[in-house]
Amino acid sequence: LRTLAADAASATVAAKVHVRNAGTGVRRFRVQVELLRDGRIVSSVLSGERELAPGAAVHIELELTLTKPALWSPAAPTLHEVVVSLVEEETMVDERRLRFGVRRFGFSRSGGFTVNGQRLRLRGTNRHQELPRVGYALPRAAQWRDARRIKEAGFDYVRLSHYPQSPDFMDACDALGIVVMNAIPGWQYCGGEKFQDACVENARQLVRRDRNHACVALWELSLNETPMSEALMARLQAAGHEEYPGDQMFTCGWIDRFDVFIHSRQHGQIHSWRNGDKALVVAEYGDWEYYAANEGFDQATGAGVLPAAENSRQFRAGGERALRQQALNHIEALDDTLASPAVLDGQWTVFDYARGYHPVRAACGVMDIFRLPKFSYHFYRSQRDPVADGAGWTGGPVVFIASHWRPDSDLRVLVFSNCAEVELLLNGRSLGRRNPAAAGAFAHLPHPPVVFVLSQFEAGTLEAVGWLGGRAAVRHRVTTPGQPARLALEVDTLGLAPAAGEGDVVVAHATILDAQGTLCVGDGSAVDFSVEGGAEIVGPAVVPAEAGVASIVIRVPAGVAGWRLAARAAALRPAVWPGAGGQP
Repeated sequence: LRTLAADAASATVAAKVHVRNAGTGVRRFRVQVELLRDGRIVSSVLSGERELAPGAAVHIELELTLTKPALWSPAAPTLHEVVVSLVEEETMVDERRLRFGVRRFGFSRSGGFTVNGQRLRLRGTNRHQELPRVGYALPRAAQWRDARRIKEAGFDYVRLSHYPQSPDFMDACDALGIVVMNAIPGWQYCGGEKFQDACVENARQLVRRDRNHACVALWELSLNETPMSEALMARLQAAGHEEYPGDQMFTCGWIDRFDVFIHSRQHGQIHSWRNGDKALVVAEYGDWEYYAANEGFDQATGAGVLPAAENSRQFRAGGERALRQQALNHIEALDDTLASPAVLDGQWTVFDYARGYHPVRAACGVMDIFRLPKFSYHFYRSQRDPVADGAGWTGGPVVFIASHWRPDSDLRVLVFSNCAEVELLLNGRSLGRRNPAAAGAFAHLPHPPVVFVLSQFEAGTLEAVGWLGGRAAVRHRVTTPGQPARLALEVDTLGLAPAAGEGDVVVAHATILDAQGTLCVGDGSAVDFSVEGGAEIVGPAVVPAEAGVASIVIRVPAGVAGWRLAARAAALRPAVWPGAGGQP
């Protein structure tokens, strides 16, 4: 399926149907294609009668016209159901159904990235699809949760790094309005003839699998960060366009040989590169340029790595200083990226991830590997418009204090918000209001952060209030923690349950709280988990807390319901789930 033309008045969709006669006799048939929206047929076409000999196959191409079409976009990801039927003498003998979005993409340096003719400058990220203990073996519900997390983090575009990812994740991106850069597998290696033949076949299979997904705008048919011959790149480029002909196929690669050039900020050319009107996409920013002193640092010895205190690879256990550093790096990098002629950008990365060549996971994520947010997560949320919201995900006004508010906290209090004004209060006393745009710093950001400079630390509660249209639209509080007193449990389902007959994999968090319910962010106590009712803990049941939170992965087999989780730790009041907020 391809959208040949689309605007507010009308749209034209081309359908190419492959029909094969697997029987022993001649078959006479027609092909019918219907587009349905909300169960109602909005366009339909029926071919003339065709005849097919046994074992023979044919492609039949048809066009459908829609009047006042409902178009797919990141803000309004309308999907149609496509029903393709084979009809013999008024009887349907075979049928295929799929979901399809009517939309048109465009890429150019002068016109930017467009969806249905409208220029958009989307915030983006990169994703690895693993969870601890289960790796890439995520069921449908877990894939959908990740897509929702990406959307709610402020991202409308994701680069799939660096391999084809689950079809369930692709379905979720279609439904939530997340634009995708799809990728063949490959990273820092190119082999001989057989290897290169496999790369070309990978490209063909990837395009065939995903070419009907509304979300896919770019096809990275290039081995990531890998020298490639001109001949191999020509074959990959040709394979993509053969599998998805027309003007909606946009290949891309890190060598300037494809339809769109993708480049990383650390390579230093995002402001200077130019090749006619070809579009530039910043594939990665915010990590490597703060991590390594040069492109060729030694991955075995670590020679050439910049000081850990300065880079963006920060664990939640690193505390406030580390999380501020990561966020400040991303603020600087995004502001610089937005000053470039790039038409899309993707920060590295949304989640922490394991590395096959190193025993310690990469802490590049704005969320950790268990999907817990870091400070930088809230910065990216604050870059979305405060009125943005959607079906299946939550947006809206944002205000966030990037502080743990403890005696060692930075007195330059950093606040992220997409509101018109931000007010900061300490123990109920207003410390004033700030207009983020008035500061003059990071002028390319949609919503720059604000800084309140305090004279001294005072234990208690910091409260930030985001003001919109003269009213308090959103609040965030940070309270100095007291002594650890109890545990609380949360199972992070995001309200998304598996379909009937499907299993699930979920993350559970045990938080260490003081008597008033404040997270004891400095506590690393060991927590002992137990589960009953048919679910199982994947990995060890006793895990240390990181920054006051201990996390585990739980596998729930198909058909299991009503399972129960408990958590205990020395000198702390235990917790059970389900319960009142996960508390005992």
